[in-house]
Amino acid sequence: MQAFEYGPHPLSSFADGNKFPPIPYLLPLPSSLAPFDFQKMVAEGDKGGLETLLGTRLAFGTAGLRGPMGPGYNRMNHVTVYQCTQGIVAYLEQTCDAAALKEKGVVIGYDHRKNACGVDSEMMARAAAAACHAKGIKTYFFSTHVCTPMIPFTVKKMGCFAGMMVTASHNPKADNGFKMYGANGAQLCEPHDTVLLCPIYEIEELAPVV
Repeated sequence: MQAFEYGPHPLSSFADGNKFPPIPYLLPLPSSLAPFDFQKMVAEGDKGGLETLLGTRLAFGTAGLRGPMGPGYNRMNHVTVYQCTQGIVAYLEQTCDAAALKEKGVVIGYDHRKNACGVDSEMMARAAAAACHAKGIKTYFFSTHVCTPMIPFTVKKMGCFAGMMVTASHNPKADNGFKMYGANGAQLCEPHDTVLLCPIYEIEELAPVV
């Protein structure tokens, strides 16, 4: 399995058939995949359900994001991963040499997990790659699903500034996760995860993909 570099291509070139949602879904909409679900919940007066999905943003903690897959700001989907990656990129820009960051780049991988709601690991990994590409950062992206250790290995092998992996590890099948690794190949831990909270939560809009 080899990683390849994203070149200066539009977002549509990242897609494989219908794997990646159309560009409008990269707008900050409440639902990542099925807006009609929210309309139905509103019509039925499901305030509890709406509060669960939209009331808070998915928490970023040790190693990254983790939670159930589905639509909404409090679920794992390509919108929440895109937002999180924007924050990670902002953090890297603040703490690393900008030119070196763009040249050495990051590596992104994903496992094979899918969910009946339409969210899968590859979709979220491509969203993370799109967020990095939007900032002109070289991105090594695996052409198929890989095991988690391949990410820290590739970070060190290619001299990248960071690595990101979409995987739920041992969590329930309905869940997924988004892990981050530093330039030394180590998984993100305290106090760096706390420092990352500010740039991530400052992201209120999705950056345009060029």
